Amino acid sequence: MFWNGVSAPGKVSGIFDIIGKINIRRPNKINSRGRSLKAAEAALDKKAKETIILDLRKLTAIADYFVVCSGESVTQVKAISGNIERRLREEGVRPIGIEGEDHAHWTLIDYGDVVVHIFEDETRHYYELEKFWLDAPRISLNAKDKDSMAGEDKRQEPGRGD
Repeated sequence: MFWNGVSAPGKVSGIFDIIGKINIRRPNKINSRGRSLKAAEAALDKKAKETIILDLRKLTAIADYFVVCSGESVTQVKAISGNIERRLREEGVRPIGIEGEDHAHWTLIDYGDVVVHIFEDETRHYYELEKFWLDAPRISLNAKDKDSMAGEDKRQEPGRGD
């Protein structure tokens, strides 16, 4: 049926039925907070330094969360980036775009609602991205205490009547 309740003639209706049954992408089962936590965890698995999550939901429409971390070398920045992309892909989440992979002084992975910034140490200290978001609530993370990342998401999930 079309949106106005009128059925499509024969062949067209069949096409809509087929299209509706095709699962082009595995649905994302984690919300934006979960994606940011998963990205931070993947960064920490590759020994990322100064890993933080900035909660931007009340400050801008650019993204819900920024994940910011550093690597000591270009090689480490590439390893962190690759691990984040792999871990989120396992969850069915694919990036909209990736910038800076060639030189890897600052790699940006854009997931729409979550943007991951992976800096080489010197580059991070030069740009000081966090200073632009001083009002953003921060979740500071470190490799010794990964369990602290799993804080409760206070927002109500769609379809849950709790």
